[in-house]
Amino acid sequence: MRYIVGLAALGYLAANVWAYGQVGWSGFDVVMAQAWGKVMALDVALGAVCMGAVIFHHEDKRWVAALWSLFIFPFGHLVSASWLILRFRR
Repeated sequence: MRYIVGLAALGYLAANVWAYGQVGWSGFDVVMAQAWGKVMALDVALGAVCMGAVIFHHEDKRWVAALWSLFIFPFGHLVSASWLILRFRR
């Protein structure tokens, strides 16, 4: 399972590099200016909150869960994928 998550995360990272190479950050501004761009951002934020809840449920130490959850918001679900990959190793 961790290989599937890892491959998905690498694919996502590659897509980010590709998109940045195509339009830079200006493309992000264009997307966020539209209603569906805002909905997409809310979807990502909802996913971050849900993943944070999963992390808090499974981590024994609250401070560890808080750090993982906190880093999801600025760095996105690459953090979620990293946590899952490490969690699947246990």
